[in-house]
Amino acid sequence: VIVGGGEAGFDAALHVLDEAGDPNDGDEAGLKPRVILIDRGSGSGEGADSGGAGKVDDPSTTLTPITRARVEEARKKYRNLFQIEEGCECTEIGEEVSETGRKVFLAKYRSSRTNRVTTVSSEAPVILATGFNLSQSKTCCLNGICDWDESGRPVLTQDCDEVERTKGVFVVGPMVKHNVDVAEKIGGEEDGPKSSCKKLTTAPEVPTSKEEVIFCFIYKFRCRFALVAGEILSRLIAEYHSVQTNSDGTVVVDEEGHKKLDMVERTCRFYQEKGMLITDLSCAVCGDVEGSC
Repeated sequence: VIVGGGEAGFDAALHVLDEAGDPNDGDEAGLKPRVILIDRGSGSGEGADSGGAGKVDDPSTTLTPITRARVEEARKKYRNLFQIEEGCECTEIGEEVSETGRKVFLAKYRSSRTNRVTTVSSEAPVILATGFNLSQSKTCCLNGICDWDESGRPVLTQDCDEVERTKGVFVVGPMVKHNVDVAEKIGGEEDGPKSSCKKLTTAPEVPTSKEEVIFCFIYKFRCRFALVAGEILSRLIAEYHSVQTNSDGTVVVDEEGHKKLDMVERTCRFYQEKGMLITDLSCAVCGDVEGSC
């Protein structure tokens, strides 16, 4: 029994099935273990972590295309040996001793469609593949120095992923998430060519909407590394090469400082040209992690 319908959950399920071997081999086919995966996704592939066959633009919130293909292949190969309970929330995990004296592990889950509660059992411990909430961790190094949003991620500035509550602390990696205001625009033929990117459509703007940008995959969060590094270097250069601080807070640096700042700027521009730096979060909304949109 596996709880969690994201990358980790489906990858674990596929490994267990593959370890069991070909379900059509020999007379022992009926003895092969059955995998039950409890997925709280909507069942259409459009939920938060569903492995269904629907289309989701942002793979941060569903399966990557390669994993989705592996799941579909496993469904055909293992058929009833691979059971996916979609649209279900695991409510309880426990264990008991069977009549034969063997320990049995239990999992209860509730269907969001019927509200029915089902109990399944396994001789192997239940595998939890539900991720983790850093805001609930007593050992997280960010405790006490940052605020947390409703999803358990640190609240950061959008310009350089700095902790809003504590200046000088930056966060990189899969926990970075931003809520971006994106202008909805309606384009027409007379306005010029349309674009799939909301930022590029040419018609007049209407009120903005909130879009989530989640940097949970390496190809996404690596595009913010140079941004954070450049910000830290720029602040250090300004601190050590400052000759004057103006009334508006801007810092004037010496000639050596200007050379170093120029080097930082050129390096960041190089990363951006290689698709390894994104500064405009609206580009991430439309799926362009290279920021070229």
